[in-house]
Amino acid sequence: MLKTLCLSWGPLTIFAISLAFSSSARADEFMPLDSIPSEYYVYYTTMAPHGNFMAMGDQRSPGAGVDIIDITDPANMLLITHIPTGHMTYELDWEGDYIYCPASWDGLFIYNVADFNNVTLVYDSSFGAPMSSIAVRNNAALLGGQAGLFSLNVSDPSRPAITSHLPQIIYFNIVLGDSIAYAFREYAEVLFINIVDPLQPYLIDRFPCPDIYGLDVDEASHRLFGVSAEWGLRIYDIQDIFQPTMISETPIPNGWAIDVDYSAEMPDKLVVSAYTGGVCAVDITDPANPHITASWPSAGQSNYVLIYKNTVYNTSPDILFSLMLNRSGSGVGDDSNAPAAFSLQQNYPNPFNSSTSIRYTLPYNCNLTMEIYNVLGQRVTTLVNGYQAPGSHSITWNAIGQPSGPYLIKISGDDFCANRTILLVK
Repeated sequence: MLKTLCLSWGPLTIFAISLAFSSSARADEFMPLDSIPSEYYVYYTTMAPHGNFMAMGDQRSPGAGVDIIDITDPANMLLITHIPTGHMTYELDWEGDYIYCPASWDGLFIYNVADFNNVTLVYDSSFGAPMSSIAVRNNAALLGGQAGLFSLNVSDPSRPAITSHLPQIIYFNIVLGDSIAYAFREYAEVLFINIVDPLQPYLIDRFPCPDIYGLDVDEASHRLFGVSAEWGLRIYDIQDIFQPTMISETPIPNGWAIDVDYSAEMPDKLVVSAYTGGVCAVDITDPANPHITASWPSAGQSNYVLIYKNTVYNTSPDILFSLMLNRSGSGVGDDSNAPAAFSLQQNYPNPFNSSTSIRYTLPYNCNLTMEIYNVLGQRVTTLVNGYQAPGSHSITWNAIGQPSGPYLIKISGDDFCANRTILLVK
């Protein structure tokens, strides 16, 4: 249903109220936002987000390097700089001003990226065997590969100090929890590592999980998510880490499932990458009965997936894709806390002097823009321009420096728009 009231305000013709709603349930769907190819032939594998940027690792041998991409606006991604590393990097991490890159043959490279125009290599050392994964937090790093698991004190990234070494087991895909790190070994088993003291980790337990290619964890619900070419998606209950139990097994159609990502930003969803089948969204509201709610074909080959700031990122050889997942407005798997419809409330106070609060509600993830116009139809400022989660939101407009008079709030999303008149009195 569409309701529109058109008003003429001086030279500016505006829609005082313009709301578009659909009375039917919204089906989940992936909406492509942007894609950015590597200009340096980097074979994109792992992604390491940091603020408004994403570092992209390289799986090609010899590697072309690491790309840093500006994702401030996921619909307009920009390549900022390229780091020519010359080695394969299966997994990397980014903390503070440093990017940590394990080398596929035997080393670890650490780059200072405080100045994107002057990236410097601050550390390069051999660990005696191919290294494939790293996770860094609070000046402690876990470095895994065929030489086992190293813990490093990286308070001075130019001089990391090895604090412990767990040999013999090969570690891949390290995920950090609060006090436990999770990894898998040679596509054969999942490992639980105590990191209460991250500089002195130790192996707690492990359980068989043949053919596992990727994992993630939701510690709040004590669930581990694993994916495989053979069995698709498995969800495990790990409340007792000494006796993990499988809750469900879900085939992933048309693909070899190689990566999975969970984020508290979308607590009822998983995103799975299927090598030849693209990207799938899986509803896990009932973990015993997961079901696929949306899929996207990628570009012939889907590698890795990541949920970051309510946007889904997917790699396909040397291309990074950004996607928005529109979530259902009703039905199975809905967010019960989300409002039923979009609304833009009257600002408070109104009239106002200097600043006023603008409140609005969103029923699902969307690309949102909020702008302020003056009586001449000139845009005064943009208050919101990005992707937001469902729920209630509030933003303050500080109108210091603006003359008294009426102004127009214009807000627009994927399938709705609304305007309100507000009055500044000084």
